[in-house]
Amino acid sequence: MPGFIARKLCPELIFVPTDSKKYTHYSDLTRKVFRKYDPNFLAASLDEAYLDVTEVCKERDATGEEIAKELRDGVYEETGLTYSAGVAPNRPLAKVCSDINKPNGQFILPSNRMAVMTFITSLPVRKIGGIGKVTEYILRDALGISTYEKILQKSSYICALFSHSTADFFLSVGLAIGRTDTPEARLRKSISDERTFSATGDETFLYRKLETIPAAEIAEMLSAVLQKEDLCGRTSTLKLKTAAFEVRTRAVTSQKYICSTKDILKHASKLLKAELPVSIRLIAMKILTIIFSVGSFIKMYNGLLKKQPGKKKASPWKPLLGAPIQKDDVSCGYYVMRYMKEIVEDNNIDLDKKWGTRAGLTYTAEEIDEIRGEWAEHVL
Repeated sequence: MPGFIARKLCPELIFVPTDSKKYTHYSDLTRKVFRKYDPNFLAASLDEAYLDVTEVCKERDATGEEIAKELRDGVYEETGLTYSAGVAPNRPLAKVCSDINKPNGQFILPSNRMAVMTFITSLPVRKIGGIGKVTEYILRDALGISTYEKILQKSSYICALFSHSTADFFLSVGLAIGRTDTPEARLRKSISDERTFSATGDETFLYRKLETIPAAEIAEMLSAVLQKEDLCGRTSTLKLKTAAFEVRTRAVTSQKYICSTKDILKHASKLLKAELPVSIRLIAMKILTIIFSVGSFIKMYNGLLKKQPGKKKASPWKPLLGAPIQKDDVSCGYYVMRYMKEIVEDNNIDLDKKWGTRAGLTYTAEEIDEIRGEWAEHVL
């Protein structure tokens, strides 16, 4: 429920101030404990994570129950906070198990087929993440399915009425099949933030919502996330929700990649101006077309500039630009990365191997002149 609606319903309502820095601090402390048991753990949120403790159990000749108790004790010693835990053969089941003995307990689901199937078949369909109110309504009222046991019993209806991916998800959960490995890291394609407030047509107030919000500024927040993750984007999208709950969306794509508060705010203000006057109750801002990690790319590029061990040939990038890329040189980073990608693909270079294997790649004088010319045109 939005805060302004809650205040209307209860004028005496007391809002406890949030403290994101404190939340993040204690989250980092808990993750420090998690890494002792699984360096590749999957963080689901500030206060939730999935750990694969299989190897730890083998090394210590311990049970999952013992490791869970030890882990919870470690978190308490480090932070003074209590934790609940669930131990199961896969992530979806472990999530359900962790909810059973909250706020300071643990539940162990034995790793045998009989116990797992007995546990999963009795669960309501909403218990597993991925099924919301609407899907629950369709399954329950239209198909008479309220538990995962009935999903298996009516699997033919599921396959006939739902898409292949949805049916596969339902049946996988019904059979207690879930992932245990850590998902591959994916580059973020967008970053967004939004604020809801009492409907207003005050233009000064709306512009201020973009720039100066007591809790967290939209432009500042987006810029902070982009810079923290060494990302930048080109397309800025503004979403507005009017007092009549009509959603309006505008977007603009800039010539250069941006990540600063000033640039984000400049585009957002122009997009907002095009929609005024209008009474608005929600403002959202999104940065799209995030194509590379500046920090990671710079490390790769600057590493290529160094002389290769045991090689006399200079890096092919030295005649291209002649100096390492600086962190704020976004245009340069974009342009060189484009040609780096072509070289890597054309020569089947394994980027996971040592730098020395990349020596010997060269451009002709004509190609270098062409690259320099296009690069200068792009930057200017």
